[in-house]
Amino acid sequence: MPAVNNADLRGVSCPTIVICYAVGNKTVLKYSGTTWFVENAGMGEGLNAISCVSEIFCLAVGSRDTILAKSSNIVTSLADNNVPGTLRYALSNATQGQTIKINIPNGTTITPGSQLPPLPLNVKIIGSCTTNGPAITINGNGLSANGLTLNGKNSVNGLKITGFGGKLINFIGLGNKLSCVSVVR
Repeated sequence: MPAVNNADLRGVSCPTIVICYAVGNKTVLKYSGTTWFVENAGMGEGLNAISCVSEIFCLAVGSRDTILAKSSNIVTSLADNNVPGTLRYALSNATQGQTIKINIPNGTTITPGSQLPPLPLNVKIIGSCTTNGPAITINGNGLSANGLTLNGKNSVNGLKITGFGGKLINFIGLGNKLSCVSVVR
């Protein structure tokens, strides 16, 4: 287990072969098959152990706190209904500090039928980026609504936003970070 940001790591749980979570005093780290990165910092006090029943649900316990971490929402469907696995569901159910991972094949397009829910404060959304740019498209297909709405401190990676009649990215709050993102009217 790595020593990251002096996190004093104390427990690890791997719900899949390539996904692991580790906890330290106030830090939850995630391993995505190649690298460790901070999933949540400042959560919980004195965290000592973690158990993950799936890639989405973990329970971390410590001397002072117990936290139920719904740490990431996984998008696996191109459908636009409000059921688990869809972008609409992930956006509707995201809470501060979470990561939404879009896990669909590169070159595919999600086409919402109505205005998408806004990203809550401090939520990351990760698509896919190639040497040619974003590999996942969200296409409003002429919808007279905004594309993605960012409430602040959001991070968006690997998405092409196109085909919306309103703002392609609607910035409501400050501190947003975009990487490998393109907007095409």
